[in-house]
Amino acid sequence: MPSFSDKSLSRLGTCDPRPQRVFHEVIGHFDCTTLEGHRNQERQNRMVEEGKSKIRWPDGKHNTVPSSAVDATPWPVVWDDRERQTLFAGYVLATATAMGVDLRWGGDWDSDTEVRDNGFDDLVHFEIVEQEARKGVANIIDQFVETDDEKRAAEVIKAKLMMKPSLAQIELNKIEAGHRSIFVAGWRPFIGWVCGFALLWHFILFDLLTWVTVNYFPHVTALPELTGTQTLVTVLLSLLGLGAMRTAEKVAGRTK
Repeated sequence: MPSFSDKSLSRLGTCDPRPQRVFHEVIGHFDCTTLEGHRNQERQNRMVEEGKSKIRWPDGKHNTVPSSAVDATPWPVVWDDRERQTLFAGYVLATATAMGVDLRWGGDWDSDTEVRDNGFDDLVHFEIVEQEARKGVANIIDQFVETDDEKRAAEVIKAKLMMKPSLAQIELNKIEAGHRSIFVAGWRPFIGWVCGFALLWHFILFDLLTWVTVNYFPHVTALPELTGTQTLVTVLLSLLGLGAMRTAEKVAGRTK
């Protein structure tokens, strides 16, 4: 049975849980590879300059965290085999529909099943459209709330809508943690430990050892300082996710 390489799994892991679930199902029946998930600002804008994308950072589906889009193609890769890519896209879309996931393909942007009217072909591109529907529902809810009680109830409903991908991500994290490859199962703990040791050094050990060297080892040169701590904190908060958000709410006194 076909399976993803570690590199494909790593790319897919940057995506929303829904396309992850779809392509984990697809790979069991149709051999394929993932080419790209999340794109940073530099790469997204470079893709536009190269004519491979029409949307600049940060408005692309690949720019969200997690990515709302994934690029995938049949394996082995044959770039000019449009027929096979179209067959693959049909299989992916059918699988997604069966799983209750609404995807759009870059070979049929308006999803009318007529591919000859496509103005810009991106045959390896698949993106979520359900998130837009959730935002639309949230906007409709806002139009009908008036009292404070209704607003509070509406906020609860919108929060539940937006949390569905996060709940699915939890299940995918469990699968990922049990993967046979240490590079797949261990990347989150690795980043967590790196961030933890860096913050330990920056906030505690550096000042403590500076005091020790000044008082007992005056001949020792200055201790090395870490740069980019703010980036580390951002990464750590992203890994902690809703737990960090909940803590921030408690500190701000917005919740018990």
